[in-house]
Amino acid sequence: MPNWCNNRVDFYSDDTSKIKELREIFESDDVFKKIVPPPNWEKTPLAPEDVQEYSFSKPRGEVGELPVVKDKGFGKGLYFPSTDMNDDRWYDWNINNWGTKWDIDGKYSELDGDDYSFQVTFETAWSPPEQIYYALREKYPTVDITWFYDEPGAQVAGYLGA
Repeated sequence: MPNWCNNRVDFYSDDTSKIKELREIFESDDVFKKIVPPPNWEKTPLAPEDVQEYSFSKPRGEVGELPVVKDKGFGKGLYFPSTDMNDDRWYDWNINNWGTKWDIDGKYSELDGDDYSFQVTFETAWSPPEQIYYALREKYPTVDITWFYDEPGAQVAGYLGA
């Protein structure tokens, strides 16, 4: 179970269309997937550098192999047919491209604001999603973004981009 990191993000712009667009993203499901979309893992062949599993004792599958959807009694997941190993490539991808292992759901976010600004608060696993912050800064250069995070378990807090 992760330590939860609290995130409080303020957006401001004179361009109300950008604020509306951002608000809609943060009110939706799979917020981070809309900002930095992940690969479609069902259509992403296993690359040579991804063959070894974390244990390094057995391969995830064969190079070039595509995972298949399987239900093993505790929910559907992607597995490689040659080894029956779980396709967990999403984990490293999320960490490297979002800065946290799970997406957030806008249903669990709190939003407050007006046509020119809004504030959203949400939790992420372990750390603030720094790569999401930088992707937003790049995509919305005319929007002022202030991102405060607080991870009480590790007694760490601060502002992204400061």
